[in-house]
Amino acid sequence: MAELIVRPSMKKVWFAYVLCGLVFLAVCGAYGWFQPAGWPNWLIAVPLVMFLWPFALHVGRAFTKLTVSDGTLRYQTGMLSRSTRTMDLSRLQDVRVDQSVWERLINTGSISLETAGEAGGLTMESVDNPQGRA
Repeated sequence: MAELIVRPSMKKVWFAYVLCGLVFLAVCGAYGWFQPAGWPNWLIAVPLVMFLWPFALHVGRAFTKLTVSDGTLRYQTGMLSRSTRTMDLSRLQDVRVDQSVWERLINTGSISLETAGEAGGLTMESVDNPQGRA
């Protein structure tokens, strides 16, 4: 069986980048148009701090993956400290796909997996084409 690797979608990350970019352009435009007297010039850089949000989403996506191979399912997450969870596919009892209205529009969703004999399931958020992956 070929190895299947599933990562969270980039759609949410790109949306966050575009949203922050639009807010940054609006603030720059307002600053240039009104030219508030007495405001320091470095204040225009404050909206750049907003880009930490999409950057954190981007980094989090890069260090999260679900791998299916050789009868096992392996979920890894974390950059500095890593958490790994391994499940036997033969023990998999329930696979659930959840999609909100907005997630259905952009074809993303959450995949939840439950196995026999283990407390707590595993959920991977923001997966592209979750119906096709489940």
